[in-house]
Amino acid sequence: MADPISILVFGTAGVGKTSLCNTLCNTLIGKEEKVSNQAVEFNTRHHIHKLFDKRDREVEYHLIDTVGLNAAGNGISSEEAFDQFIELLTNSEGYSLLIHVFRIPRIAQVEQYFKLVANSPIPTVLVATGCEAIEPMSKWKTDNFHIFEKFGYKDLVCTCFAKSKRPELESIYTPLREESRSAVLEAISTYAKKPISFPPEKVSIFAEERSLSPESPTSSQLISTIFRIVELWLIQKLRQLFSDFRILQLWLIQKLRQLFSDKREKK
Repeated sequence: MADPISILVFGTAGVGKTSLCNTLCNTLIGKEEKVSNQAVEFNTRHHIHKLFDKRDREVEYHLIDTVGLNAAGNGISSEEAFDQFIELLTNSEGYSLLIHVFRIPRIAQVEQYFKLVANSPIPTVLVATGCEAIEPMSKWKTDNFHIFEKFGYKDLVCTCFAKSKRPELESIYTPLREESRSAVLEAISTYAKKPISFPPEKVSIFAEERSLSPESPTSSQLISTIFRIVELWLIQKLRQLFSDFRILQLWLIQKLRQLFSDKREKK
């Protein structure tokens, strides 16, 4: 079997990322498998959902379901959620697809990601949840995709992954979830082709802009930004220099992260 195809699913908290992953996995293969954090190179709060494409048993997808950026109140701060998202985005062997989930009509949820994922070398697909009141759901794409297309998004999939609390209404929601599952799977099949690494310099610029307030930046903010830029640059160089020595590469990157983590805490 070929190597699994990795797909990063992201968005603000409560937009339906996990519901999307659960629906794809449970409906597509009849089960969901969540893997512990030890399955990845670094420790973070996320789940990896595995699924197979029924049309091709040789294709295995890994959906990485991330913590929402505005996840404060769930035992993790917004800053910590952002840092973990950046680590997932940059500290990997690359992703074949980014799935950006948001709930209509709150387009503002998408804006905080624009500078980061706009014109990304990794294909990025928008999944709009909460479209169950629109007939057909795809009408929202017809009316609004032009807003996002200029930022390099490949497609906009209008979906409903909600479940009704009233059993008598499930007959309405079930076909909408099935339609949504099929549409997202079609987008995955179309755009998720080969792993591509996200450029660290793009993250560095975004992190620098995000860390600086409208007022004059404090020395603490500047130091934190400098640490982050240097850390990303060094990780990129380690990957290039030790590409043929996988174990040594992972050990060095782990030590490097630990060093910068200690410096940030002391700062």
